[in-house]
Formats: sequence, structure tokens, C-alpha cells
Amino acid sequence: MPEATASFLCQQPPEIMIIDCSHEPRPSTPKNHSDLNTVIALKQRIGCEKIWLTHISHQFDAWMLENSLPEGIEAARDGLALTADESGNY
Repeated sequence: MPEATASFLCQQPPEIMIIDCSHEPRPSTPKNHSDLNTVIALKQRIGCEKIWLTHISHQFDAWMLENSLPEGIEAARDGLALTADESGNY
């Protein structure tokens, strides 16, 4: 995520974010798609309550069968629909 975008989001933290996360936790940040460590760091920095992960690789999907995602982070699946009411509740 570009620094300007992250800085903006820190000033106006969204309640939810939808972020690509193709990889399980990696020792170094992948070049083109996020890994779980990157998403966790972003969640902590911005202060977002809930993150939905998209663009999940087969390897990351297999990793999630053996490991739990941190609180406030969930894997989006095909067909997922998020709906907000007038109060902003999901």
C-alpha cells in the first residue's frame, strides 16, 4: 500500500477493510501481493477493527486449515456479501 494511502487511513480509520493476502506469513514481504504479516502490521498501524482477506492462494488456504487467523481478520470466500445498515453495522 502506498505510504500516502496508509497515512490517510490512519487519520480516518475504516471499520472494515478488504485486502488482498495471497500468502501465509513469510520471513520477508512478497513483492506483488501481501502476506499475513503485512496485513497484521497494517491492521495494527491503521486501527481497523475488521479485515477481510481476498486473493488467497492455494498454499495460504492450506496453511489456514492448520492455523488460525488473528482476531479481527477473516478470509473472504466466494459468494460472500457484506451489507451495512444505516448505522454502519455489518
